[in-house]
Amino acid sequence: MLPLWDYALTVYKLPGVKDRLLALQDRHRLDVVHILWCLWAGRYGFSLSPEERIEVLKSTRDMAFQATQPLRAVRKFLSGPRPGFPQEDIKSLREDVLRLEIKSEELALRRLDQTTQEAADEPPADHGDMIARATLLFDSARAYADTPLVIGDKETAGCAASLFQEVCKAAQEDGP
Repeated sequence: MLPLWDYALTVYKLPGVKDRLLALQDRHRLDVVHILWCLWAGRYGFSLSPEERIEVLKSTRDMAFQATQPLRAVRKFLSGPRPGFPQEDIKSLREDVLRLEIKSEELALRRLDQTTQEAADEPPADHGDMIARATLLFDSARAYADTPLVIGDKETAGCAASLFQEVCKAAQEDGP
């Protein structure tokens, strides 16, 4: 079993995954860290009760709200032209902020790995249906994020459920 951080790096690089994950983050207000956790925990067969799922997700809440999201906001601010400031300096600052944002996501992924393994029973020898398990975890992560369910969400291309299913398929077929 790969550690969550290593799994996340591998899956994120799969064709089409990055764009779908960013759409889930930007359009649907879902945490990419939590989505990658859903895939990893689903892939390796972790069995968590609904209460345990929420406790695991809560373990990274402060990091997301106090570090990752503010860093992301700064990075996005620095993406556009900043009149009066040398563009090379703005670009360099943006790259520095991106490194910090990624580091905060790494810390959150490592924490999710730790809390999942502490909360769960041993993963079963037969991992079974990765997509079904990951989808169950995604539903918990989505409820935890308190994102609204849109009518027809499970049927519309580009909706959160559809994007997640596409990421699941890529992770299952081409991931570790």
